[in-house]
Amino acid sequence: MIALITYNCTLYTLGMTKDKNSKVSSLIKQTPTKIDQDRTMSFALLGHSFIARIADHPGLEIPGAPVRFFGLSGGTARQILLHHTTQKMMQCQPRKIFVQIGENDIHFGSDPFQIARDIARVVNTFRELPGLEGVALGRLFRRYRPRGMSLDGYEIQRTIINLCLQKTFQDDDVVVFRSLNGLEECGKEDLYDGVHLHKRLHSRYAEEIKSIFLE
Repeated sequence: MIALITYNCTLYTLGMTKDKNSKVSSLIKQTPTKIDQDRTMSFALLGHSFIARIADHPGLEIPGAPVRFFGLSGGTARQILLHHTTQKMMQCQPRKIFVQIGENDIHFGSDPFQIARDIARVVNTFRELPGLEGVALGRLFRRYRPRGMSLDGYEIQRTIINLCLQKTFQDDDVVVFRSLNGLEECGKEDLYDGVHLHKRLHSRYAEEIKSIFLE
């Protein structure tokens, strides 16, 4: 099973080659083109409700460096790409970006390879931001109340997406695909409604992201 997924991810990655350095020009053109290379380091978090729910969390305070949150609850990768929230984030010209997306895209009948392509398209959009040092893309989280499908069905798609994204960005000099020290493999007791992290884990989630920013 894993060998078959790996083979399909290889085909997927080859199909992404042309898109890897592409831009979503309508978004890029709306961002400022000048930058002060000596400006203060700044960070941004972009994603679905996981990001919205930790907005302004004290665990993500970094002295002398603004941290901005751009969360769209319920957003899929495609919705987030085209939403004004993403345009606002790009206009801030952060030096480092953390992205958590993809879980909302999985449902009965969805194509995990297409979801992986949609996620890659989002993060590839940021490559041309002036002064960008890097983008960290978080691995997709487990869910215990998936949309209109079995737990096994969700887990199969999540595994395929994570494998494809890992293969896509394994040698990338801008985008890194990151585990959050295993937090993404959380148990049912860690998700209060089967989907969202318990508040008791917000601090750990924030700290894991902060550690990625400070690397």
